[in-house]
Amino acid sequence: MSDAAVKKADKARVNAKGKKMPRLPLAVQIGAIGASGVAGLLVMLLIFVVGVRFYGNSTQAFVAEQAQVESAQALHYDITRLIASGRELKQIGASQTISPEAREGLMKATTEDIKHFTELTNQRMEEMSKIDDQTIAPLVAQATDVTKKFTAKANQMNELVNQGKGEEAAAIDARDLVNQLNDLVPQIVNALKSKMDDANEQSETMATAVLIIMAVVYLVVLTIALLIGVFVRRILRKTVANTGDSIESLSKGDMTDEAEILMNDELGDIAMKLNESLANLRQIVGSAAATAQKVNSVAKAVGDGIDEGHKETEEVIAQTQVVAGAAGDVTQSIQTVAAGAEEMGASIREISSNANEAARVAGEATEVAQRTSETVSKLGVSSREIGDVVNTITAIAEQTNLLALNATIEAARAGDAGKGFAVVAGEVKDLAQETGKATDDITAKITAIQADTDGAVAAIEKISDIINQINNYQTTIAAAVEEQTATTNEMSRSVAEAATGSASIAETISQYQQIAQEAGKGVETLQHASDELVEASQGMYDSISSLVYEKKGKSDDLPNA
Repeated sequence: MSDAAVKKADKARVNAKGKKMPRLPLAVQIGAIGASGVAGLLVMLLIFVVGVRFYGNSTQAFVAEQAQVESAQALHYDITRLIASGRELKQIGASQTISPEAREGLMKATTEDIKHFTELTNQRMEEMSKIDDQTIAPLVAQATDVTKKFTAKANQMNELVNQGKGEEAAAIDARDLVNQLNDLVPQIVNALKSKMDDANEQSETMATAVLIIMAVVYLVVLTIALLIGVFVRRILRKTVANTGDSIESLSKGDMTDEAEILMNDELGDIAMKLNESLANLRQIVGSAAATAQKVNSVAKAVGDGIDEGHKETEEVIAQTQVVAGAAGDVTQSIQTVAAGAEEMGASIREISSNANEAARVAGEATEVAQRTSETVSKLGVSSREIGDVVNTITAIAEQTNLLALNATIEAARAGDAGKGFAVVAGEVKDLAQETGKATDDITAKITAIQADTDGAVAAIEKISDIINQINNYQTTIAAAVEEQTATTNEMSRSVAEAATGSASIAETISQYQQIAQEAGKGVETLQHASDELVEASQGMYDSISSLVYEKKGKSDDLPNA
C-alpha cells in the first residue's frame, strides 16, 4: 500500500470526535464476551470453593464437638458407674452374711471396677482438657482436679483391699468427690451441646450467605456479559447495515454513497476497502466519460470536414462538366479550340488547386481519424480498467462471504454466546451475495461499453481506409490535371495538333469526370462512417451517464455531449 493509501486509511479510522479509533478485532470483541462469562464462572467457582472449604471446616468442627459431647456423656456414665461401684463396695464391707473369703474377692473385683472406671475418667478428662473454650475450660479444670483427688482415694482403696484390709477400704468416703464430678460433668455436657448448636447455626448461616453471594455474582456477571454482547451486536449490525446500504447504492449505479467506518476491526477494513474501490471506480468512470465526450467532439469535427470535402468534390464535378463542353467546342473549330484551350488551361489550374486542397483535407482527415482511433482505444483501456476494479469488488465480496462463513462457524463453536453474532454473520453473507449481483450488473454495463468502443474503433478504421482511398483519388486527379496542362500547352503551340489533341482532351476529361464522381461517392461513404462514429460515441456516453460517480457538492450530472 502506498503512503497516500496509508494516510487515507488512517484518516478513515477516525471517529466523530476526530480521535483515532483503537484497533479492536472481532476476535477480541467476541473474546471479551467469553472472557466476562469465564471470569464470572471463575469468581463463582472461587466463592463455591471457599464456601465448601468453610462448610467443611464447620462440619469438621461440628463433628469434633459432637465427639466431645459424646465423650462428656461417656464420662458421665463412667462417673455413674463409679458411684455405683462405691456403693457396692460399702455394702460388701458392711454385710455380715458374706464369708470373709467371698467378701475379699468381691471387694477386689469392685476395687478393680473402680480402678478401671477411674482410668477411663482420667483419660476422658485429659481429652476434655484440650477444649479451648472460656466457658468449658474452668469446668473441665475443676472436674480434672476432683478426678485427681478421687483417683488418689481409689488407689488407696485398691491398696488396702490388696493388703486384706477391706473394711478400711470400705470406710474411705469419696462420695463428696463423686458427687462433685456428677454435678460438673452435666454442666460440661450442656456447655458442649450449646457450643455445638452455635456452630451448627453459624455453618447454616454461612452456607446461606455463600448461596446469596453466588447468586448476586452470577447476576452481576450475567448483566455485564449481556451489556457487552448488546453493545458489540449493536455496533456489528450498524456497521454491516452501513456497508450494505453502500453496496445497494452501488448496485443501482450510485458510486458516491460511501460506507461509514464505525469500528477499527475487520468489518471496518471491509468498509474502508469498499470506499477505496468506489473512489477508484468514480475516477475511472469520470475519465471514461471525459474520453467519450472528447470522442464525440472529434467525430463531429471529422463529420464537418467530410461535409466540406463533399462540397469541394461536387464543385470539381461541375467544373469537369464545363471542361467537357469546352472540349466539344474545340472539335467544331480550331480557332474556338484555341480560345477554349486557354480557358481550359485556366480551369485546369483551378482544378489542380482544388485537387491539392482536397488532398490536403484528406490528409488532415487521416490524421484526425488516427487521433480518434487512439482516443477510442484509450476508452477501451479505461473500460477494461473498470472491469478490473469490478473484479476487485467481486473478490472483496467473495472474501466477505468467506469471512461471514468463518464467523458463522466460530459463532457455532461459541454456542449460546455466539447466536447473536451468527445472525450478523448471516446478514454479512447476504450482503456479500448482493455485492456479487451488483458487480455482475456493472460487468454487463462495462461489456456493453466495450462493445460500443470496439464498434467505434472499427468505424474509425473504415473511415481511415476511405480517406486513404480519397487521397489516392486526389493524387490521380492531380496527375490527370498535370497531364491535361501539358496537353493544353501543346495545343497552344500547334493548332494542327490541337485537332488531334482535342479528342484526347475530351477522353481525358471524361475519365476525370468519372474519377470525380467516384471520389464524391467515397466522400459520401466517409460521411456515413462519421455519422456512425458519432452515434457510437454518443451511445457509449449515454451508458456512462446512467452512472452516478460524483459526490454532492460537485456536478451530479455529466456535461452534455
